[in-house]
Amino acid sequence: MNICLRQAEGDTTTALGLLRKHEEALLKCCFEGLVRAVGVPEWPLQATRLATRQGDQCLACRALAGLKRAEHNRTVPTAVGMAVRAAGLLHGDVDELTRTAALLATSPRPLVLATATWDLGVALLATGARKQAVTYLDDA
Repeated sequence: MNICLRQAEGDTTTALGLLRKHEEALLKCCFEGLVRAVGVPEWPLQATRLATRQGDQCLACRALAGLKRAEHNRTVPTAVGMAVRAAGLLHGDVDELTRTAALLATSPRPLVLATATWDLGVALLATGARKQAVTYLDDA
């Protein structure tokens, strides 16, 4: 929770430090039975977003690897969408982020769809596709 609070307050340096410090415990907690019990944890996706924004590609790749394990359950659109979204964020791939929005449109988690749609809008802004970006940002 402290990582999320620090990030929400804009203190991404401290949030990333805490994430690095507790990474092993968080990954163990998220992927030893929890995925099967309650679905896909949001934590590895947020770790990928934070690490990518802060330039820690190694940490982002490790978090993405954790999400890839959850992606094996192809019948859960949220699991697949979160894994594709993390890869899209890590690689700055607008096509993957577009695919994510389509996958998550069938997910029962509207906030996950909203944040994925926001990420797509931001990525489109970075490419200069302002009109398209505004549409996605409004949807988010």
